[in-house]
Amino acid sequence: MKTRLLLLLLTLAPFLATAQFSSAQRQMNMTNNIVRQQNQMYLQIQRQQRDLVILSSMRASTENKLLSEVRKKEKLTKKLNKKETDLNSEKAKLANLKNSNSQEKYVAKAEAKVSKATEDVNKIQTKIETSNSNIDNFKKTIAESEEKIKIQKAEREEKKRLRKEKKDAKN
Repeated sequence: MKTRLLLLLLTLAPFLATAQFSSAQRQMNMTNNIVRQQNQMYLQIQRQQRDLVILSSMRASTENKLLSEVRKKEKLTKKLNKKETDLNSEKAKLANLKNSNSQEKYVAKAEAKVSKATEDVNKIQTKIETSNSNIDNFKKTIAESEEKIKIQKAEREEKKRLRKEKKDAKN
């Protein structure tokens, strides 16, 4: 009888220990899962905030580039106006020289000045076109970053709302 009781206790002991351990283990796993979820949410919030700051700084730097490009375009426009005025005066001088039947070397010099002024005007016009395309690109980049910021803020608010609902549901 003693041996049977001892044998019965020995066979049931692992089951009893496992049953107690499983309950404690389940509770510990649940606690660990809750802590892990909280940590993940915290890290996700930090990541979103960091992304938001990065997007904001990228937007600010793009705006600074846009402003400098606009200033550059204004300078080029002023320079273009000056060069066009010079070109027109050189053309007028050339026309005067041709009309007055001046020496060939003076006419050739005037033609060279006109062609150089024309080249300068063309170079400045291409720079202005490049500047315009850069300005358009910067404006597009700013609009895209503003859109991304809005999306991130909306996602952040949605996650806050979901967390609050989850918290309210637990209570």
